[in-house]
Amino acid sequence: MTRCVQPNAPWVKCCICKKRIKTCERKKPVGKLNDYTCPAHGKGCQLQNGKWVCSFKHWEVAIKKYYGQVV
Repeated sequence: MTRCVQPNAPWVKCCICKKRIKTCERKKPVGKLNDYTCPAHGKGCQLQNGKWVCSFKHWEVAIKKYYGQVV
């Protein structure tokens, strides 16, 4: 079982569907892509405005909704 890198990180809701997302991330990046993603909770991404989304699909919707941009 993969361990969470930040067990005490808070849970937030996706700004599109309200699904719960754990906000944990690595303190130091790994790999060639400088990945900060927690291996136990790999879904979720924070937008520049501080809101969170649970998937790439919802990231595209949120970018259009909050920034008026089409990805």
